[in-house]
Amino acid sequence: MSNEDPTRQSFADLLKPANFDVGNVKIWQLENDPSMLVRESKVGEGETLEALEASIHEGRGLFANMRDKYGIRTVSMNSRREKSKDGEDVIFTLVDKIEGDSLSKIESLPLQVKDELEAPYLSLGQHYYDAWKQGLRYWGDCRSDQFVYGNKHGEENKHFWVVDVDPKFYLKGDDEFSTIEAALGSLCHELLENERKFQPRVRLQAARDKLSRIMDEILKEQPELKMIVEAKAWLQDTAI
Repeated sequence: MSNEDPTRQSFADLLKPANFDVGNVKIWQLENDPSMLVRESKVGEGETLEALEASIHEGRGLFANMRDKYGIRTVSMNSRREKSKDGEDVIFTLVDKIEGDSLSKIESLPLQVKDELEAPYLSLGQHYYDAWKQGLRYWGDCRSDQFVYGNKHGEENKHFWVVDVDPKFYLKGDDEFSTIEAALGSLCHELLENERKFQPRVRLQAARDKLSRIMDEILKEQPELKMIVEAKAWLQDTAI
């Protein structure tokens, strides 16, 4: 006989829709806490709940490393096993709600945020170089739509935050498409696109220079990486 109190609210009862989902991930809002969002992760085909939970914990640790070692602003994450509204075993992860706009959707940026925007490019360049040099795991979803320019609920100061709700990290050789050279190529492309959002247009020269140096080091050992050669040429094109 169950000793559970039938009148006790489940965690799922405290959730209301947040109106956007990503793949196997559903995003909720907490009824009693506007400062947090809740990510619901379901078990995928051929996966176990234990493996899903381990993957989420690993992602949380790797994001914490990106924050602590590289100074990249990432949202906090706290996970728990619970029953979903449908009665399934899932993992709920509470993350900071950032009130602002996705960098991919922002059409113009004020000049005063130039240094703040350049900082993640410098840090992510180092992150990918260290991963390449030391054989470490690296973030595979580096795109402007994974950044929000805004503030935590109740705070005033705005920053660029990584808000990846379903982060993927890889080791070299894990995936033929999500490679370090692809990540660096994407980083360079996004840098150039976001420079154009300033009026007058700016050049994030420190980030361009650092990324160029990093790609030079990689090309010394792997000159056949055409994606790196192409990305480096973009950064050095004075017309761009």
